[in-house]
Amino acid sequence: MNSDVVLVFMAKSRFGLNRALTLIALAILLTADINSANAAPAQLVVLLFQADLDSDRVFLDGPFAISKPNSQHFAPRHYQIAYKNGYFEITELNQQLGKPQRPPQKIRAPFLLLETAGPRFISIGRRKDKIRRYFGAIRLSSPDGKKIECRNLVSRRDYVTCVVGSESPPEFPVEALKALSVLIQTASLRYNPEDRLNDTTEKQAYMGADYARPEVIAAVQQTWGQKLLCGDQLVPIYFHGTCAGGTSSSEIFTGKKSKLACDKAVICKHCSDSPFSKTLIRPLAASEFEKRIAPALPQVQTKDSSNRPLQLSYPNGKTETGYQLWLRIGQTMGWGLAPGTRFELSKSKNGDYEIRSNGAGHGVGLCQWGSQGLAKKGWDYRKILQFYFPSSRVGQES
Repeated sequence: MNSDVVLVFMAKSRFGLNRALTLIALAILLTADINSANAAPAQLVVLLFQADLDSDRVFLDGPFAISKPNSQHFAPRHYQIAYKNGYFEITELNQQLGKPQRPPQKIRAPFLLLETAGPRFISIGRRKDKIRRYFGAIRLSSPDGKKIECRNLVSRRDYVTCVVGSESPPEFPVEALKALSVLIQTASLRYNPEDRLNDTTEKQAYMGADYARPEVIAAVQQTWGQKLLCGDQLVPIYFHGTCAGGTSSSEIFTGKKSKLACDKAVICKHCSDSPFSKTLIRPLAASEFEKRIAPALPQVQTKDSSNRPLQLSYPNGKTETGYQLWLRIGQTMGWGLAPGTRFELSKSKNGDYEIRSNGAGHGVGLCQWGSQGLAKKGWDYRKILQFYFPSSRVGQES
């Protein structure tokens, strides 16, 4: 998976505008270069706390059990597990003060395998006040001998359920949830147990068992075993927050026309409920842009059918895609400047620059707010998927 693909996901009722802009992050670009007959993996491995890897400890709420390197059970109390000098140190913490109750238990081992003991989940986090619950097992290790890595060994079904819940706000209709469920299942078909996913939208947002809401569980249950096909191949899975009038094909990533019938731009007037459906105008200091991005404003050479810039050129002869510039602006100066890839740069009256944009995310594939709008109009998930992925069909796993 390329780490240079960006998704904006905005949940209007769950997040305010400023909070939503902080959730703009790396997203899904999953190529479908395998045959759809590939068997689905039973279990996936997810790297947790991708945004906070530089820590030598984690915190847990019991009960839980350690099954490897030996079997131990831990009561419903608070714990810290740290890695120091080749040992895992397990310390019981005082509930009120968060301080050690007694000296730590030391275990010298290459890894610890934590499993549930009672409830169906393990409660773990990088901070005492930020604990998340996860299905499956947790593997703790320290590849560099300093920091602790946490990997969640989770069934494919639990993973899909948690991702659908993490990637959708509570008010989304069930048919929109079903459409997303089929997409996430399709994406997961190309994984195998050796693949290393993470919990950010570099792959897919994965925020744990608390996001397996009843309506999400029902949507996954009703679509389980389904996949999206183009002919006999898995459809390349893309989704984004808001297209604001029309989606684009993957041409905006590659600069080349797509030959896949299901990878096409579509006109979409169904995401008007999204706060990103309207044009945003942001000031942009010329000195900052010229120092951090480019010495001058680029000229747009070509746009796609949805009015997103494809090819750009600069006075010094340099060229790049609109998508590449969008990434650089977001990564360097903040995603709030241009939440979507349909953007324009111009000079303002005071000599500085301004940037206009609408939409949220890369604009390719399923528009999440559009799927919500279509579901509210009575469309079922199959029709929604066929709208955003023309010539596609929902098939059943063998």
